[in-house]
Amino acid sequence: MAYNVRLSPSKIEFSVQDGQTILDAALAENITLEYSCSSGQCGECIATVQSGNVDKKVHTADVELKEDQILTCMSYPTSDLVLQAEYIKELQHIKRKTIPAKVDEIKHISDDVLILKFRLPPTANFEYLSGQFIDLMWNGQKRSYSLASNKVINNTLELHIKKVEKGVFSEFLFSDLKENQLLRFYGPLGTFFVRDSKQPIIFLCTGSGFAPVKSMVEQLIGSKSERQIYIYWGGRYRKDLYSHLPKHWAKEYGNINFTSVYSKETDLIHGEANGYCQHEVLKQHQNLNGYEVYACGSDAMIHDAKNLFIKNGLQDDKFHSDSFLPSN
Repeated sequence: MAYNVRLSPSKIEFSVQDGQTILDAALAENITLEYSCSSGQCGECIATVQSGNVDKKVHTADVELKEDQILTCMSYPTSDLVLQAEYIKELQHIKRKTIPAKVDEIKHISDDVLILKFRLPPTANFEYLSGQFIDLMWNGQKRSYSLASNKVINNTLELHIKKVEKGVFSEFLFSDLKENQLLRFYGPLGTFFVRDSKQPIIFLCTGSGFAPVKSMVEQLIGSKSERQIYIYWGGRYRKDLYSHLPKHWAKEYGNINFTSVYSKETDLIHGEANGYCQHEVLKQHQNLNGYEVYACGSDAMIHDAKNLFIKNGLQDDKFHSDSFLPSN
């Protein structure tokens, strides 16, 4: 049995087979809806049912859904549907694929952060938008990592990886991974990318959530964008912010501003702040109407930021995020 789903307002249609979620069916036909984790944890794939019936499975996302709202990654149609959901046309040319890649470089930049560079086959033809992520695969397991490079350069891609204590995949990457080792990845994934606009941008990130921000800022710099850019990177201590790139950008480009935010550092210097990055945003921008926000990092930071920012003038559809969630 298959049911037809029509999207509003785009009028795009696709079929959902028995046992398929709405999101999986859409992606299978290269119709991209808003999504990130695909497992009911992040709450990014909210849609509104305008007509029809849906079987909604239990989710763990920290969101309150209205009676007519669903998470497309956890919902199965039981009739034909009309859904109010954004069709993201910018991703219609992007093809998800599985690609073999060899480890080109392993760089431990701190005790708990490493930078990996992968070498792709010359025929890979891997395209993505800055901000998207991949699923890295090893020994029957997979983990999601954001792409830190804004494009494939000399057939290489860059990942920033934060160590997870007692994480099997993490222990492998930090202790056993060797140069020239062959791995595979699947992607690109997610709908986290900079929308075409002239509005000022606020980036906020925690930990290795800087990786997709690096990718997106480098894309904006490469396109000679004149949009005002405000970057807030949060960590507990100064050592947690593992890259000097944001400081370099702020010095080099007049439209880029950077604030480092520490929750436990006390001896601050110019350009640094105490507390949490979402709170520092509101100290510097009292009214967020007219801004776009891109947030990446801990789920708690993202939910807190979205609630605070909308209360302070940000339009709901101008908040874009990618949560770093615990692996199942």
